[in-house]
Amino acid sequence: MKPVAVTESALPAIAGRQSTAAGIVADRAVAERLDTAALAPPFGLIGAPFLGALGAAMNARAARLDALAGTHTGQAAATLAGAAAYGAADAAGAAGMSA
Repeated sequence: MKPVAVTESALPAIAGRQSTAAGIVADRAVAERLDTAALAPPFGLIGAPFLGALGAAMNARAARLDALAGTHTGQAAATLAGAAAYGAADAAGAAGMSA
């Protein structure tokens, strides 16, 4: 088994990438939301069921993207918490070795 090495400074960078990904996905979720009311006049009564289904599908996709953005945000927070715990454990280990 290969040894595992963690570079403490790399963890905030990883968390930053997760935060960036969360922002990108959240922006996409906003763009995916569709208000079909403006499209109702051209589609008329015949197109109303289609517009209803389209709006529901787009809003469901936006909700899934919101959940994904939340997951990325959670990963960023967990990575930062892990980095803090790693730093504290490393410092405690170093202090124990020098004592």
